[in-house]
Amino acid sequence: MIKVKIDDNLKVLPRIKSESIDSVITDPPYGISFLNKSWDKALPDKEVWKECLRVLKPGAFIAVMSIPRSDCLWRIMRDLEETGFQINYSSILHLFKMGMPKIYNVGKKSNKEELKGAYTAGSLKPAGEFIIVGMKPIEEKTFQKQAEENQKGILWLDDVRIPHNEKKIVTKRKPMEGQVWNDKTCGYKRGNEQIASPDERGRFPANILVSDKVIDAYKYFDLDEWYKINVLDIPKVSKSEKNKGCEELPCKEGLEKHFETMPDLRMDHKQNRFPNQNFHPTVKPISLMSYLITMFTREGDWVLDPFVGSGTTGIAAMKLKRNAILIENDESYKDIIFARLKYESERK
Repeated sequence: MIKVKIDDNLKVLPRIKSESIDSVITDPPYGISFLNKSWDKALPDKEVWKECLRVLKPGAFIAVMSIPRSDCLWRIMRDLEETGFQINYSSILHLFKMGMPKIYNVGKKSNKEELKGAYTAGSLKPAGEFIIVGMKPIEEKTFQKQAEENQKGILWLDDVRIPHNEKKIVTKRKPMEGQVWNDKTCGYKRGNEQIASPDERGRFPANILVSDKVIDAYKYFDLDEWYKINVLDIPKVSKSEKNKGCEELPCKEGLEKHFETMPDLRMDHKQNRFPNQNFHPTVKPISLMSYLITMFTREGDWVLDPFVGSGTTGIAAMKLKRNAILIENDESYKDIIFARLKYESERK
Protein backbone atom coordinates (compact mmCIF):
# COMPACT_ATOMS: atom_id res chain seq x y z
CA MET A 1 0.00 0.00 0.00
CA ILE A 2 1.30 3.43 -0.97
CA LYS A 3 -0.28 6.48 0.66
CA VAL A 4 0.48 9.90 -0.81
CA LYS A 5 -0.26 13.15 1.02
CA ILE A 6 0.22 16.49 -0.74
CA ASP A 7 0.24 18.83 2.23
CA ASP A 8 2.39 20.44 4.89
CA ASN A 9 4.21 17.54 6.54
CA LEU A 10 3.64 19.07 9.99
CA LYS A 11 -0.07 18.70 9.36
CA VAL A 12 0.20 15.12 8.12
CA LEU A 13 2.78 13.65 10.50
CA PRO A 14 0.76 14.18 13.71
CA ARG A 15 -2.00 12.01 12.20
CA ILE A 16 0.31 8.99 11.89
CA LYS A 17 0.04 6.50 14.74
CA SER A 18 2.94 6.43 17.21
CA GLU A 19 5.47 3.59 16.77
CA SER A 20 3.87 2.40 13.52
CA ILE A 21 6.71 3.13 11.06
CA ASP A 22 9.63 0.78 10.37
CA SER A 23 12.01 3.28 8.75
CA VAL A 24 12.22 6.90 7.64
CA ILE A 25 14.18 7.44 4.41
CA THR A 26 14.22 10.92 2.96
CA ASP A 27 16.04 13.63 1.02
CA PRO A 28 15.06 16.88 2.77
CA PRO A 29 15.64 20.52 1.82
CA TYR A 30 19.20 21.68 2.51
CA GLY A 31 18.58 25.36 3.12
CA ILE A 32 20.80 26.53 0.24
CA SER A 33 18.09 27.84 -2.14
CA PHE A 34 19.14 25.36 -4.81
CA LEU A 35 18.24 26.83 -8.22
CA ASN A 36 16.29 29.46 -6.26
CA LYS A 37 13.65 26.90 -5.30
CA SER A 38 11.40 28.18 -2.50
CA TRP A 39 11.21 24.76 -0.82
CA ASP A 40 14.99 24.74 -0.34
CA LYS A 41 15.32 28.05 1.49
CA ALA A 42 15.51 26.50 4.95
CA LEU A 43 16.40 23.23 6.63
CA PRO A 44 13.48 21.17 7.95
CA ASP A 45 11.78 22.35 11.11
CA LYS A 46 13.02 20.25 14.04
CA GLU A 47 9.37 19.40 14.73
CA VAL A 48 9.50 17.21 11.61
CA TRP A 49 12.28 15.12 13.14
CA LYS A 50 10.42 14.98 16.47
CA GLU A 51 7.39 13.58 14.68
CA CYS A 52 9.57 11.09 12.83
CA LEU A 53 11.01 9.93 16.15
CA ARG A 54 7.51 9.54 17.59
CA VAL A 55 6.12 7.43 14.74
CA LEU A 56 9.15 5.12 14.45
CA LYS A 57 9.21 1.83 16.29
CA PRO A 58 11.90 1.46 19.00
CA GLY A 59 15.19 0.62 17.33
CA ALA A 60 14.01 1.70 13.86
CA PHE A 61 16.42 3.61 11.62
CA ILE A 62 16.25 6.94 9.85
CA ALA A 63 18.33 7.76 6.75
CA VAL A 64 18.61 11.45 5.87
CA MET A 65 20.47 12.63 2.79
CA SER A 66 22.68 15.70 2.77
CA ILE A 67 25.02 17.52 0.45
CA PRO A 68 28.68 17.30 1.51
CA ARG A 69 28.75 21.00 2.47
CA SER A 70 29.99 21.03 6.07
CA ASP A 71 27.50 23.53 7.48
CA CYS A 72 24.48 21.70 6.06
CA LEU A 73 25.74 18.28 7.10
CA TRP A 74 26.49 19.48 10.63
CA ARG A 75 23.13 21.20 11.12
CA ILE A 76 21.10 18.17 10.05
CA MET A 77 23.15 15.92 12.34
CA ARG A 78 22.74 18.39 15.20
CA ASP A 79 18.97 18.58 14.74
CA LEU A 80 18.62 14.80 14.61
CA GLU A 81 20.67 14.30 17.75
CA GLU A 82 18.93 17.07 19.69
CA THR A 83 15.61 15.53 18.69
CA GLY A 84 16.57 12.23 20.34
CA PHE A 85 18.03 10.09 17.56
CA GLN A 86 21.22 8.17 18.18
CA ILE A 87 23.58 9.09 15.36
CA ASN A 88 26.71 7.17 16.37
CA TYR A 89 26.59 5.20 13.12
CA SER A 90 28.61 5.38 9.92
CA SER A 91 27.21 7.74 7.35
CA ILE A 92 26.95 6.29 3.85
CA LEU A 93 28.74 8.11 1.02
CA HIS A 94 27.06 7.81 -2.37
CA LEU A 95 29.40 8.71 -5.25
CA PHE A 96 28.21 9.57 -8.76
CA LYS A 97 29.30 11.28 -11.97
CA MET A 98 26.67 13.98 -12.23
CA GLY A 99 26.83 16.90 -9.84
CA MET A 100 26.15 20.59 -10.25
CA PRO A 101 28.35 23.14 -8.45
CA LYS A 102 27.17 26.64 -7.64
CA ILE A 103 29.67 28.32 -9.94
CA TYR A 104 30.65 31.96 -10.00
CA ASN A 105 33.60 32.72 -12.26
CA VAL A 106 35.38 35.58 -10.50
CA GLY A 107 38.09 35.83 -13.15
CA LYS A 108 35.59 36.17 -15.97
CA LYS A 109 33.82 39.03 -14.21
CA SER A 110 37.03 40.88 -13.44
CA ASN A 111 39.39 42.93 -15.58
CA LYS A 112 42.38 41.87 -13.49
CA GLU A 113 44.62 39.41 -15.33
CA GLU A 114 45.82 37.79 -12.09
CA LEU A 115 42.27 36.59 -11.35
CA LYS A 116 41.88 34.57 -14.55
CA GLY A 117 40.75 31.06 -13.72
CA ALA A 118 39.53 32.03 -10.23
CA TYR A 119 36.14 30.98 -8.85
CA THR A 120 34.35 31.58 -5.58
CA ALA A 121 35.09 29.17 -2.74
CA GLY A 122 32.81 26.13 -2.69
CA SER A 123 32.60 25.90 -6.49
CA LEU A 124 33.94 22.33 -6.55
CA LYS A 125 31.71 19.96 -8.45
CA PRO A 126 29.91 17.73 -5.92
CA ALA A 127 30.51 14.10 -6.84
CA GLY A 128 28.87 12.58 -3.79
CA GLU A 129 26.25 12.93 -1.10
CA PHE A 130 26.15 11.80 2.49
CA ILE A 131 23.37 9.69 3.95
CA ILE A 132 23.16 10.30 7.69
CA VAL A 133 22.07 7.21 9.59
CA GLY A 134 20.30 7.51 12.93
CA MET A 135 18.26 5.21 15.17
CA LYS A 136 15.40 5.64 17.59
CA PRO A 137 16.75 4.35 20.93
CA ILE A 138 15.90 0.75 21.75
CA GLU A 139 13.58 -0.09 24.65
CA GLU A 140 14.93 -3.53 25.48
CA LYS A 141 18.08 -4.05 27.54
CA THR A 142 20.11 -5.36 24.60
CA PHE A 143 20.06 -5.15 20.82
CA GLN A 144 19.60 -8.93 20.72
CA LYS A 145 16.40 -8.70 22.78
CA GLN A 146 15.15 -5.73 20.74
CA ALA A 147 15.66 -7.65 17.52
CA GLU A 148 13.79 -10.64 18.92
CA GLU A 149 10.99 -8.34 20.10
CA ASN A 150 10.27 -6.33 16.94
CA GLN A 151 13.06 -6.99 14.38
CA LYS A 152 14.54 -3.54 15.02
CA GLY A 153 17.91 -2.21 16.12
CA ILE A 154 19.43 -4.28 13.32
CA LEU A 155 20.44 -3.92 9.67
CA TRP A 156 19.66 -6.55 7.02
CA LEU A 157 23.20 -6.57 5.68
CA ASP A 158 23.21 -9.92 3.91
CA ASP A 159 20.52 -8.52 1.62
CA VAL A 160 22.69 -5.60 0.54
CA ARG A 161 25.97 -7.39 -0.10
CA ILE A 162 27.61 -6.29 -3.35
CA PRO A 163 27.68 -9.13 -5.91
CA HIS A 164 30.97 -10.35 -7.35
CA ASN A 165 32.10 -13.12 -9.69
CA GLU A 166 35.46 -13.92 -8.15
CA LYS A 167 36.43 -17.47 -7.29
CA LYS A 168 37.68 -18.64 -3.94
CA ILE A 169 41.45 -18.64 -3.58
CA VAL A 170 43.03 -21.16 -1.23
CA THR A 171 46.56 -20.47 -0.08
CA LYS A 172 48.89 -22.70 1.87
CA ARG A 173 50.38 -21.28 5.02
CA LYS A 174 52.06 -22.98 7.94
CA PRO A 175 50.07 -22.37 11.12
CA MET A 176 51.72 -21.54 14.38
CA GLU A 177 52.01 -24.39 16.83
CA GLY A 178 48.65 -25.20 18.40
CA GLN A 179 46.57 -23.13 15.98
CA VAL A 180 43.53 -24.53 14.19
CA TRP A 181 41.15 -22.95 11.71
CA ASN A 182 38.10 -21.17 13.12
CA ASP A 183 35.30 -20.44 10.65
CA LYS A 184 34.10 -17.46 12.67
CA THR A 185 37.46 -15.73 12.81
CA CYS A 186 38.81 -17.01 9.48
CA GLY A 187 41.93 -18.36 11.21
CA TYR A 188 43.68 -21.67 10.59
CA LYS A 189 41.82 -24.93 10.39
CA ARG A 190 42.76 -28.60 10.08
CA GLY A 191 45.97 -28.67 8.12
CA ASN A 192 47.26 -25.42 6.69
CA GLU A 193 44.65 -24.05 4.27
CA GLN A 194 43.56 -20.44 4.38
CA ILE A 195 40.77 -18.99 2.25
CA ALA A 196 41.58 -15.49 1.05
CA SER A 197 38.69 -14.49 -1.19
CA PRO A 198 35.35 -12.66 -0.94
CA ASP A 199 32.33 -14.37 0.57
CA GLU A 200 30.30 -16.15 -2.12
CA ARG A 201 27.20 -14.32 -0.88
CA GLY A 202 28.75 -11.01 -1.95
CA ARG A 203 31.05 -8.38 -0.52
CA PHE A 204 30.16 -7.22 2.96
CA PRO A 205 28.44 -3.79 2.80
CA ALA A 206 30.68 -0.76 3.24
CA ASN A 207 29.88 2.88 4.01
CA ILE A 208 30.41 3.80 0.37
CA LEU A 209 28.19 3.25 -2.67
CA VAL A 210 29.22 4.01 -6.24
CA SER A 211 27.00 4.71 -9.24
CA ASP A 212 27.98 4.84 -12.92
CA LYS A 213 31.34 3.14 -12.27
CA VAL A 214 32.74 6.50 -11.28
CA ILE A 215 35.94 5.17 -9.65
CA ASP A 216 38.28 2.30 -10.52
CA ALA A 217 37.42 0.40 -7.34
CA TYR A 218 33.69 0.56 -8.10
CA LYS A 219 33.35 -3.23 -8.08
CA TYR A 220 33.74 -3.25 -4.32
CA PHE A 221 30.83 -0.87 -3.79
CA ASP A 222 28.82 -1.10 -7.02
CA LEU A 223 25.25 0.02 -6.29
CA ASP A 224 24.22 -0.52 -9.91
CA GLU A 225 25.32 -4.16 -9.83
CA TRP A 226 23.48 -4.80 -6.54
CA TYR A 227 20.32 -3.22 -7.98
CA LYS A 228 20.53 -5.22 -11.19
CA ILE A 229 20.87 -8.54 -9.38
CA ASN A 230 18.61 -8.00 -6.39
CA VAL A 231 15.78 -5.77 -7.60
CA LEU A 232 15.41 -5.72 -11.37
CA ASP A 233 17.52 -8.62 -12.66
CA ILE A 234 17.81 -6.60 -15.88
CA PRO A 235 20.40 -4.03 -17.04
CA LYS A 236 20.65 -0.69 -15.30
CA VAL A 237 17.85 1.77 -16.03
CA SER A 238 18.49 4.53 -18.56
CA LYS A 239 19.08 8.18 -17.82
CA SER A 240 15.47 8.86 -18.78
CA GLU A 241 14.34 7.00 -15.63
CA LYS A 242 13.01 10.17 -14.03
CA ASN A 243 10.50 10.76 -16.84
CA LYS A 244 9.04 7.24 -16.93
CA GLY A 245 5.28 7.52 -16.57
CA CYS A 246 5.29 11.29 -17.03
CA GLU A 247 5.18 11.32 -20.84
CA GLU A 248 1.66 12.77 -20.95
CA LEU A 249 2.46 15.63 -18.56
CA PRO A 250 3.34 19.10 -19.88
CA CYS A 251 7.04 19.80 -20.30
CA LYS A 252 8.86 22.38 -18.25
CA GLU A 253 12.40 23.64 -18.62
CA GLY A 254 15.06 21.59 -16.89
CA LEU A 255 18.39 23.34 -16.29
CA GLU A 256 18.41 25.17 -19.63
CA LYS A 257 17.76 28.64 -18.23
CA HIS A 258 20.55 28.25 -15.68
CA PHE A 259 23.18 27.64 -18.38
CA GLU A 260 22.99 31.33 -19.30
CA THR A 261 24.64 32.20 -15.98
CA MET A 262 26.62 28.96 -15.59
CA PRO A 263 28.00 28.08 -19.04
CA ASP A 264 30.64 25.78 -17.56
CA LEU A 265 27.88 23.24 -16.87
CA ARG A 266 26.83 22.82 -20.49
CA MET A 267 28.87 19.69 -21.18
CA ASP A 268 28.29 18.03 -17.80
CA HIS A 269 24.54 18.44 -17.94
CA LYS A 270 23.93 17.99 -21.62
CA GLN A 271 21.00 15.61 -21.13
CA ASN A 272 19.21 18.09 -18.84
CA ARG A 273 19.23 20.98 -21.29
CA PHE A 274 15.89 20.01 -22.72
CA PRO A 275 12.41 20.32 -21.21
CA ASN A 276 11.39 17.53 -18.87
CA GLN A 277 8.02 16.21 -17.81
CA ASN A 278 9.61 15.43 -14.46
CA PHE A 279 11.13 18.81 -13.74
CA HIS A 280 12.15 18.14 -10.13
CA PRO A 281 15.83 19.20 -9.96
CA THR A 282 17.05 16.61 -7.46
CA VAL A 283 15.50 13.28 -8.45
CA LYS A 284 17.07 10.38 -6.52
CA PRO A 285 18.05 7.10 -8.22
CA ILE A 286 15.59 4.25 -7.69
CA SER A 287 18.62 2.01 -7.08
CA LEU A 288 19.76 4.10 -4.11
CA MET A 289 16.34 4.27 -2.44
CA SER A 290 15.91 0.52 -3.06
CA TYR A 291 19.24 -0.22 -1.38
CA LEU A 292 18.36 1.79 1.73
CA ILE A 293 14.87 0.33 2.00
CA THR A 294 16.34 -3.18 1.73
CA MET A 295 18.95 -2.46 4.40
CA PHE A 296 16.48 -1.09 6.96
CA THR A 297 13.21 -2.99 6.35
CA ARG A 298 11.55 -6.25 5.39
CA GLU A 299 8.64 -7.04 3.06
CA GLY A 300 5.38 -5.61 4.39
CA ASP A 301 7.10 -2.97 6.56
CA TRP A 302 6.09 0.70 6.49
CA VAL A 303 8.50 3.31 5.10
CA LEU A 304 7.95 7.04 5.66
CA ASP A 305 9.32 9.80 3.44
CA PRO A 306 8.25 13.27 4.67
CA PHE A 307 10.00 15.02 1.75
CA VAL A 308 9.22 12.73 -1.17
CA GLY A 309 9.97 15.15 -4.04
CA SER A 310 9.02 13.36 -7.26
CA GLY A 311 8.13 10.01 -5.67
CA THR A 312 11.24 7.83 -6.01
CA THR A 313 10.91 6.38 -2.49
CA GLY A 314 7.41 5.18 -3.35
CA ILE A 315 8.59 3.52 -6.56
CA ALA A 316 11.34 1.66 -4.71
CA ALA A 317 8.93 0.63 -1.94
CA MET A 318 6.49 -0.71 -4.52
CA LYS A 319 9.22 -2.75 -6.24
CA LEU A 320 10.30 -4.24 -2.92
CA LYS A 321 6.77 -4.99 -1.60
CA ARG A 322 6.94 -2.45 1.20
CA ASN A 323 4.19 -0.09 2.31
CA ALA A 324 4.92 3.62 2.27
CA ILE A 325 3.60 6.98 3.41
CA LEU A 326 4.83 9.73 1.11
CA ILE A 327 4.45 13.41 1.99
CA GLU A 328 5.15 16.36 -0.31
CA ASN A 329 4.14 19.93 0.49
CA ASP A 330 4.93 21.38 -2.95
CA GLU A 331 1.76 21.12 -5.01
CA SER A 332 3.67 21.54 -8.28
CA TYR A 333 5.08 17.98 -8.02
CA LYS A 334 1.72 16.30 -7.36
CA ASP A 335 1.06 15.16 -10.94
CA ILE A 336 4.63 13.86 -11.32
CA ILE A 337 4.38 11.74 -8.18
CA PHE A 338 1.09 10.15 -9.12
CA ALA A 339 2.15 9.61 -12.76
CA ARG A 340 5.37 7.83 -11.76
CA LEU A 341 3.63 5.65 -9.17
CA LYS A 342 0.88 4.76 -11.62
CA TYR A 343 3.46 3.77 -14.21
CA GLU A 344 5.28 1.52 -11.74
CA SER A 345 2.03 -0.01 -10.52
CA GLU A 346 0.97 -0.91 -14.07
CA ARG A 347 4.35 -2.54 -14.78
CA LYS A 348 3.87 -5.09 -11.99
